[in-house]
Amino acid sequence: MVSNIVMQRIAWYRLKYSISYFTAFRLQHQLAERNNESCIYPPIVDMSTEGQRRHQRQLWYDSIKAMPTVEEKLYELATQQRVGLKKYILSAVPPTHNSIFFQKYVTRSHLIEELPNKLNFMNVEKELSDIKDILNEVLLTYYSNSWQNNKSKQLSDYLLEKDAGAVLLNQLIAKCYKKLAVRNEHILQSTIQQKPRICSFWWHGGFESQHDRIYEKNTCFRYTEYPAFVIRMKEPLSPIVEFDDPLCATADVPSYNYHPKVLGLAFRRNWLSSVPGFWPGDPCEFPLLQF
Repeated sequence: MVSNIVMQRIAWYRLKYSISYFTAFRLQHQLAERNNESCIYPPIVDMSTEGQRRHQRQLWYDSIKAMPTVEEKLYELATQQRVGLKKYILSAVPPTHNSIFFQKYVTRSHLIEELPNKLNFMNVEKELSDIKDILNEVLLTYYSNSWQNNKSKQLSDYLLEKDAGAVLLNQLIAKCYKKLAVRNEHILQSTIQQKPRICSFWWHGGFESQHDRIYEKNTCFRYTEYPAFVIRMKEPLSPIVEFDDPLCATADVPSYNYHPKVLGLAFRRNWLSSVPGFWPGDPCEFPLLQF
């Protein structure tokens, strides 16, 4: 007897809630018609398990698109990653010859065999002659110091010494920097940074999955590099190749969809990060030269 009363009350509350919901919806529709406004209805969602997952992913994508800055978008992607996600590590120098084609595929890059026509009309003979003299002077001064041992060494022996190579490179940059700044005033507003941390991450699909799961179809890659020197400026350089150039717009990237495990790429399970090599708010954020 008690159970019947409880069931009747539950049915009554459900009916009352549905009636109040449709009444409010009808009043909202009538108000919109009076104000000559179009009614905005919520999208129809697939209530299956896969449909609900797809709907949740779409809501997350839309929230990322609505974020105003790139930093906020990258932070959201990094913090919402799956625990234990594999990130295959890429570097500036591929470990093997086959890795060159693989990195072209996952980074959508092209190797240009010749310089663009725009650079062929630039006259740099004066700067080139000045730099040649500076390079010869620095090399002769560095390798003919009296404090060096009397034992003769080859150039390759000095280059194997990491510290000595760093000192030599620093001297070459400082001399060329001062010489080129006489004719190019924009160089005076640049900055030089040694061994900055540069890393980025992205996902790439097209690799076959052994278990055929959603999160394994898109493989995560991470690029990490510590260049010896980076020269950055306040203003960006003019593009060498325009965005509407066929090389950027219609050129096809050759497919090389072998799994990273086949090429022996190392992977990590640490957190994702995106670091451009300088702190936020730095006025010199456009790279001029990196090596």
